[in-house]
Amino acid sequence: TILVQFADVKKGALLRKLLRHFIWYGGWSFMPRQFYVKDKHPRCGKCQRWGHGTRQCWADRPTCVYCGENHYVEDHSDVASCCQSAASGQICPHPPKCANCLQEHQASWRGCSFAKHAGDQNWIRNKY
Repeated sequence: TILVQFADVKKGALLRKLLRHFIWYGGWSFMPRQFYVKDKHPRCGKCQRWGHGTRQCWADRPTCVYCGENHYVEDHSDVASCCQSAASGQICPHPPKCANCLQEHQASWRGCSFAKHAGDQNWIRNKY
């Protein structure tokens, strides 16, 4: 694997052009592919906690990314206690509530203090 990083000032125009052509190196031809950086500190899609993925989750029940209650986000409008009075199919009438820090944002927001400390297991352990 050869990883090449470059700056593209025309919003990806050079990258799109390079990805359509073979590259020759050491007598071999290679078809380039775009490289995506994976998040090394994921947020669990089930419990919404930072530092592990859904497959490694030990939580018994799901946690909504929007309100922090025990249900999947897909079911939020139908089962959340905060939205039961809203008409079916309406957008949630209240601000979100983070399941981690309890502030007014979704649990997936990378500006959350828990997201910023996702790699620090001691910090996270002390907060939960």
